[in-house]
Amino acid sequence: MNSPHNSVLLYGYSASPFAIKIQNVLVLKKIPYDRVNVPNTLPRPEITELLGIGYRKIPLCAIGNDVYCDTSLIASALDRRFPASQGFGTLFPPRKRGGTADTGLIKALSKHWVDNVVFPLAPALLPWERFPKAFVDDRSALASSTINVAGILASREKTISALASHLFNSLLSKNNSWMAENGYLTQSSPSLADISVHFVFGWARSLPNGQKLFGSFPRSLKWLDSVNAYLEELKAGLPVPQKIPASDAASRILSAEFEPLDVVGFDTLEATRLGLKLGMQVALSPEDNGRNYPTVGKLVALNREEFAKAKAAATSQGKAAKKKKWSKGKVKDKAQHAVVLDKATYDRIMKEVPTFRFISQSILIERLKINGSLARVAIRHLEKEGTIKRIVHHASQLVYSIDVGTGSARAALISATGDVAASATVHTLTWRDSEDHRIFEQSTTNIWNAIASATKQCLSTSNIPPEAVKGIGFDATCSLAVADFNGTPLQVTKGSDLGLPGERNIILWADHRAEKQADIINASGSVVLDYVGGTMSLEMEIPKILWLKQHMDGNRFSSCQFFDLPDFLTYLATSSRTRSCCSLTCKCSFLPSASGWDASFFTKIGLEELIQDGAYPQLGGAHKDVLTAGLAVGSGLSKKAAEELGLCEGTPVGSGVIDAYAGWLGTVAVSVEGDHKPTLSDSQHRLAAVAGTSTCHLIQSPEGVFVNGVWGPYKDALFRGWWMNEGGQSSTGQLIDFVLTTHPAYNTLVETAKEQQKNIYAILIETLERMRIEEGAETLTELTKDMHLYPDFHGNRSPLADPRMRGALSGLVLSSSLTDLARRYYLALQAIALQTRHIIDTLESAGHNVQLIALSGGQAVNAALVSLLANTCAKGVVLPPRGAEGGAVVRGAAMLGRFAAEAGDTAKAMTEETQGNVLWEIMVDMTPSGTLVAPNASQKEDRLLKAKYKIFLETIEIQRRWRQEMEEAAK
Repeated sequence: MNSPHNSVLLYGYSASPFAIKIQNVLVLKKIPYDRVNVPNTLPRPEITELLGIGYRKIPLCAIGNDVYCDTSLIASALDRRFPASQGFGTLFPPRKRGGTADTGLIKALSKHWVDNVVFPLAPALLPWERFPKAFVDDRSALASSTINVAGILASREKTISALASHLFNSLLSKNNSWMAENGYLTQSSPSLADISVHFVFGWARSLPNGQKLFGSFPRSLKWLDSVNAYLEELKAGLPVPQKIPASDAASRILSAEFEPLDVVGFDTLEATRLGLKLGMQVALSPEDNGRNYPTVGKLVALNREEFAKAKAAATSQGKAAKKKKWSKGKVKDKAQHAVVLDKATYDRIMKEVPTFRFISQSILIERLKINGSLARVAIRHLEKEGTIKRIVHHASQLVYSIDVGTGSARAALISATGDVAASATVHTLTWRDSEDHRIFEQSTTNIWNAIASATKQCLSTSNIPPEAVKGIGFDATCSLAVADFNGTPLQVTKGSDLGLPGERNIILWADHRAEKQADIINASGSVVLDYVGGTMSLEMEIPKILWLKQHMDGNRFSSCQFFDLPDFLTYLATSSRTRSCCSLTCKCSFLPSASGWDASFFTKIGLEELIQDGAYPQLGGAHKDVLTAGLAVGSGLSKKAAEELGLCEGTPVGSGVIDAYAGWLGTVAVSVEGDHKPTLSDSQHRLAAVAGTSTCHLIQSPEGVFVNGVWGPYKDALFRGWWMNEGGQSSTGQLIDFVLTTHPAYNTLVETAKEQQKNIYAILIETLERMRIEEGAETLTELTKDMHLYPDFHGNRSPLADPRMRGALSGLVLSSSLTDLARRYYLALQAIALQTRHIIDTLESAGHNVQLIALSGGQAVNAALVSLLANTCAKGVVLPPRGAEGGAVVRGAAMLGRFAAEAGDTAKAMTEETQGNVLWEIMVDMTPSGTLVAPNASQKEDRLLKAKYKIFLETIEIQRRWRQEMEEAAK
């Protein structure tokens, strides 16, 4: 063992949080050391030229002749080589009441929570807007991707909320019994866990953008101060680290002894698994940041914690280092921190892989004749490097997702783990009536052709064989499709051709021709209305069918089959008329009873023709013929459909769902880092908000909950035995667009964004932040305390179910400036959040218990809106990973295809519990982990938001009273 004094050298720069972390480890271990300063950007000749090390990240730590890279390995090496038994400190102290240290827990907190979850959020707190271009370019090179400063600034509030959520839910929270007992995270004195957490939040606290993070967490500040005091006390008993020249440091390293090779050893089993041999020339680089800066050398030792390489390093004295250490992380954890390839194989892969159209581990093994472990590591490395764009690990378990929206058909090939292998979108046609703005019509022929084109594009661009597709799932809008009993499309356009064969056979969901028919239905007093929140929408299918009857020849009407669009697509795919419980229950008045249909309801509203002795053939049949989500339809893909789609006959097809419900499937099973794996039971406490042009709010419950103004409860809509309620906002994304585009300063906003090469939302947030500082406001909410917006510009879907509600704006001033536009923008976000609270409060007052909002769709990228939702509703908001915000619907449809493929016909014989658990496990498998944004409003902002909510509710009553007064006056 080397003499510890002056045997340790730490390479770093003063502002490096990782260097500070290792400095604190050295203090906790009571290890004297000296410092070698290096620049905060490249070049670093102190390392590359004097030591011959290409490793990019800081710090490096030399113990004698051994140079360690990666903070996890450095901490481990320091604890091993300077043991407590020789008078040094420990990173793993005992518990307060005695007993051995919780080593596993400490390491797990340090590695999996801090390094992998918390720290990646912290760099957004840096003042990127003030950094010189050279620094940003250097960090872009480190990350192997361009750093989007505007994007960081736009999402900073979201990042602060995410960090706050970790303080809110972590071991630093007020409810942590460990903290209450010990004063530190897990032990009687600071451990590696404290140092690791301190390294992130202590750094965040030192940054101006991070200071407001701790306002609501005094316990966290107390803990930070306690750790600081403990370390300062230890420092007082240690020599002050000396700054030494890099050349002197290199000489000291080169002349020192190294740890015997047999300490690290050579794990032949591990080497075989990686395709390595002792003495081989290897190139190593981190798998995350800095992966484009490899170091080449001779492999002399290897185990599951360390690589050791011999490396000749030229110095000013012409001497050579004997050996250096390199971290690879844990190979048994899929080589998370390094890629190990011999140079010849690396060069061959880099040359040949870009020519592949589709890459998987098996393809790489076959074409390049390398072992499986090496292929897996290579693929992960190349994907992160950007050499390949996508990776699908389970090519043999691909499923097709078909998503039909209002204006397009999208096909996507998705793996069993939820990865998208390929996707294609083809636009569809919508016909309008120039004389009647209520009319929206489409064509199933046009939509099916678009689906066929999209599926073939996916297969072509991915080079995936049709045999690899194991299942197909469909979702679509809740539009009415009409065909005869041979499947021939029948026209729905008013006129003499109504009911005859023709292309325009869909009444789109947005079509409002059936207003009078909806009034007839809502005046019926039928029990059916209890299951749609008390009022049936004119956008549902029964009012549209009643309109067709009233305008169509009787014989033509009797020849019609009526489908909700998702069911018509599975009919085209399989030739089976079997309907889905989702479509029938949510849009066609199907009831949770033995028969499913209420004959008295149809008789009362004038649709008695549909009953036909209880067979209901025009609606798809009786209760026994209805399938819940994902159950296999018919015998799978028909021969005709297989030829049209370019797939294999018999491929299982899952029973389809409405697009918003596919969004629920693809959202609600999200896992939150550091939390337990969600269960089906957890779903009853999760509100899925699918937020785009409008927002749909869906929640499931084991018992039916009747909520006035909220659709449902719908039994078996997705899971057998479970009930679903559906709320919604008719205009959210559309509202934001309207507020912006109708303001006089909109063109100024667009030009400013163009000049600064930023998006308009980043400009708006920057403008608001400047205003906040200038006006001395604590939060952005305070900027709008004298303004109020009511958001129902397009009527209210829920919880009022009142299409006559209209928008209102209070607090206007004579301003057409960009600052006024910014206030109105933030006001619109507030209004959306306040109405979301109104919906949640209504759900909870009826019996629901919402604990979490699972957000997806285009609005999930709006950090300001997300923060307002969390603070206004006092609920955590879970966000999908960046880039996956809009994928919930298409992923939800894929889950249906996978369920049909894996469960097959046996699913129909399963119990409700078994069937539900199987589908839920598929949802968990295919849903990417999300980020929790916890409520973090200050006391003042909380008061402001509560006051605004009170005014929001008063606005509803005032508008209704004014409407009634004006109606009375107009009589």
